[in-house]
Amino acid sequence: MNGIVPTRFPIIDLDQWIRGERETGGNVAKRWFHRAPGEPGWLFKIRTVKELPLSKARQERGDQPDLDIGGQDWAEKIAAEVAAMLSIPVVQTELAVATSLESGIQQRGSISRDMRPLGWAGSPGAQLLGECDDDFDSDTCAGHTLDAIESVLQTIAGPPDDRYESWSAFDVFVGYLTLDALIANTDRHAHNWAVLSRGPERALAPSYDHGRAFGSGLNDRTRATILEGDALARWCARGVTTRFDGGEAHTMLAFAAAAAGRCGPSARQHWLEQIHGLDLDLCDAVIEAVPELSGVARTFVMELLTTNRRRLIDGLD
Repeated sequence: MNGIVPTRFPIIDLDQWIRGERETGGNVAKRWFHRAPGEPGWLFKIRTVKELPLSKARQERGDQPDLDIGGQDWAEKIAAEVAAMLSIPVVQTELAVATSLESGIQQRGSISRDMRPLGWAGSPGAQLLGECDDDFDSDTCAGHTLDAIESVLQTIAGPPDDRYESWSAFDVFVGYLTLDALIANTDRHAHNWAVLSRGPERALAPSYDHGRAFGSGLNDRTRATILEGDALARWCARGVTTRFDGGEAHTMLAFAAAAAGRCGPSARQHWLEQIHGLDLDLCDAVIEAVPELSGVARTFVMELLTTNRRRLIDGLD
């Protein structure tokens, strides 16, 4: 993030790109695309679109069902921009559209650049944890604990060719958890962080997969209700993740604070300073640059960032 935000973020037309293979895993349809032969791949993730059930009266009238359109695409884009403002290693992410070869319908989503630098391989945190714990289970989150994560990441470097490459991976990972608490990203399971390898070298991969941040699954009616009075503050305070400790519910802030208490003092101070220095005017410009985002959603995302930034400063100081 260089401090300059375009008036509108572009929506990249992937029909002009080279289609690659499908990516398995997760609940979202994903496919790799390449801008040109030999160039790094970008993973396209389609935002969810669900038909809402019609009442009997509307069925009899022959009405078309209303659509519940998810916000995963804009959540991914805003999260990546905010992470960059905080100097958190993050995969480059853009808004995109591609035509389905099966239906011929244009599908909206986001694309994220391959997190693997040239010559490096990547594997999810689940694989690393499974190598160290026979009882680890990524489905139930058993073994996905701060103790286990700290143990496997303390001896690994930060992301390669990055300002943090001399840090321990765990100290960098604390920054990822701080980001999660800021943007209400509840989905940091053991497949949503990764480790890079090149021969005997191992390093933490940049942060990725933030599609559930900012209440992206809410509809505008619910957002408007939460924005009334001080309901947003209560909503943020209730925000929990169940992706650790066998599915146990942890508030986002408490979990980030617990992780920060384990990292080195200079790293803890660094992440606190990044939160203190977050430019909310620049955040507002990023949100405004997202095309076709409703006014209610824009207000909700900005108020969420403002509220959680204040909560993090109070909780980490």
